[in-house]
Amino acid sequence: PNWHYNNMEISFIDYISRAIVLLFNRLEVMNHTHHIYNPNLVNINNLCGVFSHLGYSKESMQLVDYLDYLYDIYRNSENNTLKKMVEVMFLHLGIFDEEVNRTEIILRCDKTRLILSKLGFEWPEINEEHIKMMIDYCKKVNFI
Repeated sequence: PNWHYNNMEISFIDYISRAIVLLFNRLEVMNHTHHIYNPNLVNINNLCGVFSHLGYSKESMQLVDYLDYLYDIYRNSENNTLKKMVEVMFLHLGIFDEEVNRTEIILRCDKTRLILSKLGFEWPEINEEHIKMMIDYCKKVNFI
């Protein structure tokens, strides 16, 4: 959707696992809170361009149109997995929130990123090859 949250986070499970293992059981950081996610955000409009370049024509749409599109999928699909994914998207987009004024949470991982960097770990910048590998895997498991 085309809205004020134009960036999204994509973290690969193998990187998350490696980060957890690197932080696990280290006396210096024991009982600390760590935010483990890739801080190299991906611009949604650029992501649409990557999908287009890979042969998937996806255009950005206004948020209300996107929500209508998701709701139509939810209402009309017989695929329970797809319906569950739409439910999760609605939940995380805050669609089910009744209270209009809520606290905006800003998650930071500067401390965790610094510690991981000192341990030789760096998060990747998401590129077209990463997206292609994800799409290829989705095809392989008949997700798309």
